[in-house]
Amino acid sequence: MKHRIFWIYLALLFPGPLLAQRYNFINYNISDGLAHEKVTDLVEDTFGNLWIATLGGGLSRFNGIEFENYTERDGLSNNIVRQVSVDSKGNVWAATSNGISVFDGFRFRNFLKDTVQYTSSVNVIEGDNNGNIWFSHPSGGLGKINSNFDLQKVELSDWTPNDKIIDIKCDSLGRVFFVTAIQGLFVYENLNSRPILTNKQFLGYLLEIEVQDNGSLVAGSNKGLAFIDLSDPISFELTREGSFVTSSVGINDSERWLVSGGRAFKEVNGKLFLINRSNGFIDSSVSRIYRDREDNIWFATDGDGIVKLGNDSFELYTQNNGLYGQPITSITQDANGDYYIASFGAGVQIFSKESQFLPLVNPQLTNVTSSVVDQNGEVWFGTRNQGVIKYDGEDFVQFTSKDGLINSLVRVLYNDSDNRLWVGTAGGISIYEKGEFSNFNVDSGLPDNVIWGIFQNSLNEVTVTTRKGICKFIDGKLIPVELDPVLFENRINVSVQDKFGNYWLGYSGHGIVKTTPGSTEHIYYTADDGLTSDLIYNLLFDINGDLIVGSERGVDKLVFNELFELERIKSYDKVEGIEGVRTLYNSIYQDGKGNIWLGNSQGLIRYSPKFEKLNSRPPITYISGIALDYQDITWEQDQLKPIQRVPGNIEFNYNENNLIISYLGNSLRNPMAVTYQYRLLGLEDWSPVTKKREAVYTNIPPGDYTFQVRAANSDGFWSLNPAEIGISIVPPFWQEPWFYLLVGLILLLIIKLYNDFRIKKNLDKVLTVERIRAEELVKVRKRMARDFHDNMGNQLASITVFTNLIGLRLKHRSKEIDDLLENIEKHTKSLFNGTKDFIWSIDPESDDLNEVFTYIKDFGEELFENTPMDFYSSTKEFKNLPLPSGWSRQIVLICKEAMTNALKHSKGTEVHLDLNLISNGFVIKVWDNGIGVQIENVKKGNGFRNMRTRAVQMGGELDIQLGENNIGLCIEFKATIRSELKENKVKIF
Repeated sequence: MKHRIFWIYLALLFPGPLLAQRYNFINYNISDGLAHEKVTDLVEDTFGNLWIATLGGGLSRFNGIEFENYTERDGLSNNIVRQVSVDSKGNVWAATSNGISVFDGFRFRNFLKDTVQYTSSVNVIEGDNNGNIWFSHPSGGLGKINSNFDLQKVELSDWTPNDKIIDIKCDSLGRVFFVTAIQGLFVYENLNSRPILTNKQFLGYLLEIEVQDNGSLVAGSNKGLAFIDLSDPISFELTREGSFVTSSVGINDSERWLVSGGRAFKEVNGKLFLINRSNGFIDSSVSRIYRDREDNIWFATDGDGIVKLGNDSFELYTQNNGLYGQPITSITQDANGDYYIASFGAGVQIFSKESQFLPLVNPQLTNVTSSVVDQNGEVWFGTRNQGVIKYDGEDFVQFTSKDGLINSLVRVLYNDSDNRLWVGTAGGISIYEKGEFSNFNVDSGLPDNVIWGIFQNSLNEVTVTTRKGICKFIDGKLIPVELDPVLFENRINVSVQDKFGNYWLGYSGHGIVKTTPGSTEHIYYTADDGLTSDLIYNLLFDINGDLIVGSERGVDKLVFNELFELERIKSYDKVEGIEGVRTLYNSIYQDGKGNIWLGNSQGLIRYSPKFEKLNSRPPITYISGIALDYQDITWEQDQLKPIQRVPGNIEFNYNENNLIISYLGNSLRNPMAVTYQYRLLGLEDWSPVTKKREAVYTNIPPGDYTFQVRAANSDGFWSLNPAEIGISIVPPFWQEPWFYLLVGLILLLIIKLYNDFRIKKNLDKVLTVERIRAEELVKVRKRMARDFHDNMGNQLASITVFTNLIGLRLKHRSKEIDDLLENIEKHTKSLFNGTKDFIWSIDPESDDLNEVFTYIKDFGEELFENTPMDFYSSTKEFKNLPLPSGWSRQIVLICKEAMTNALKHSKGTEVHLDLNLISNGFVIKVWDNGIGVQIENVKKGNGFRNMRTRAVQMGGELDIQLGENNIGLCIEFKATIRSELKENKVKIF
């Protein structure tokens, strides 16, 4: 009884008519994954997710595809959530019966929980553009939490005790508007609060507020809707007087949705329409209405979850609206604007301009297959087996094969521009003109007697479609259209022709093909390209030039650009159309206003393309997860981006290169129709368009990459900036640059070692040969020294003896003979001494620095023995310092020349011979304390040139300089001995 009184009250309160059509309402409840059936509030976050506050189930997050729920187990302060809000940073705030919770994408943080001074229930919460959160403080008044999460209670002027804030809204200027239960509407700005419109001034109670784009306010109240101009709030405008409005959302200047008495209403041009089950809505009470960024309208219910209003350009009429006959097989409209809705098995109904269904009674109209209105206003009906029936508004006239109709099984009716009625039957075509039928069949040029379609093109040529071909009616004759015979290998159901002369053929199971007469190039569109089904029943170009496709599973629209190139295929399914929007053959009609009527087994559907709201907001695209080797990765919190569950950049080892990257383009309008393109920048270009929400990569080569993904909504609007994440695959050590360098160095070292080994091996051979030669040379030198000593020495000694014997026998010799004998003896001795030096140098034992120094020292002592000059020698003690072959003689000659010059020219009293060892050789100095000479003159002499020549031959250096304090002359010979690993040599230190 109470329910009946309530509905009577509503009927009196809202005298306007109920909307007859059925809208596309989609209900999501606990069976779909929602946390609780009682919903209190809705809000959309920065990623396009819908957050749902429930009365006992906590929070639910909905991306249009699936729900994710958060309760006290996840850190929420309480499962009873009164209201939910999102701040400018993307944090989600929940006002609960036990304080406030904020979710940052990782965890919950709670405020005012378990307060002992007062009840901790928070009813209202709202965020502003500056990151502040405003809420109804549990102790009364206004609370604030700033961006640093500092909580404070705001002091309000003239606050009434026990008053409660029941709604809060913030505008773009930073002003905070709030409604209290007792006092009314206030604003808080510049650290002060002031009343805008009190309940006393309003003469009622304000219940909620909505901030308009122009800065004005719309307030729901117990008296209706109040439109408040802030420049003069007292002079508010009140509409829907007498209604109890608790929530409202404006769509445009002429359309608004609101909640009154727990029921949803739609206001159109000042008229209010109740939305109930007959409109496709639910029976549960509505608590709040919310409008998201894509202009979807959401309803929070008190017992049946949430409801979304989908694409309201579709309207469905069923038995609830008075339509009793299904399936609908044909629709046409007369000049008065009335629609004739024909069904198969239930006759014809007239759908009047007043949105009422009225029966058209005639026994022969039981099974109607088609209908058309001619230029005289007469309605023609084609029937299953009763021929054609004409209705002139009062009387019916039937035409069958007895009246000249070619066949009584009528499939298609068409009225051309010359007001001729074309009747397509199962046995050919009949043209009704001036009260007579003209018949055509295969004998008259038809490709086949079964007619599937008739239309008139832009050249006013009537075209007939059959299963085996298409022909035109020109000058009373049927002329075949020259199309590729391949096109008719599959069954054709329907065809249309565009303004460019192209034919579009709809197949029974093979989609659509676009072709041109005389061409063998065809473009096919199938379910793989986005069609709902390949079984095509209807084709029709709408007022926008787009191709409407009706199939056995739904309706699609091929959208073209200005060049008539296909941009996308949009499908109207349950989410963005009406459930059961599938069509029947030939049950499509476009009226004079561009509305497209579709019939099926569920009822009658009206689609208004001009009212369709294009969703120009691209999906909010983000990367939702990454799996490694098919296992989800658990990230550390400090690695993750705020609100997201993946880091900004990730790094994997070379053997961790099998990745699955999940992503989502959030579009609550039609989430299942979102399409994607992705790429791994540095490895590939954009992928083909896909509906898959993950990208699979295997064996990614090492390197640095950026994964990018972009998304497009069901209307083809792509996200401007792709979501991306940096991915680095660290190469193995054997692919690192340093490894290549190391390998290169090792190879070079191996080559060098091999080359050294080869050289050493060859050198050893050479050295072995040289050693053998040296040994042989030593033997030869010893033998030569011995032979020279024995032979030359004996011969010279014999000359000396013979000279002495001659002197003894010549007793009376003259002075001249004595001088000759003396010279012979002198030269013999000199030759003997020279021979002795030569023999010494030939002897291998003389190839030692110690031997050389001793030999030179002995020569010096002998040379200066009977002279006024004293001879001195000095050296450090050392043993066995081998010299190269031939060096000993050169060194001896250099020193002899130096000492002889000192004796002859220095006029000094001392001559010194010094030998010093250096790190890689030795230095021999011969110096005196004589009068000295000019260095330049000495260097020009033959003696010095000879000494320098000998030094150069040994690879040494010869220098001449003045002695200490510029006294005397010093001749210095420096030689370097290469230290080689030979048994008879030592290293010089």
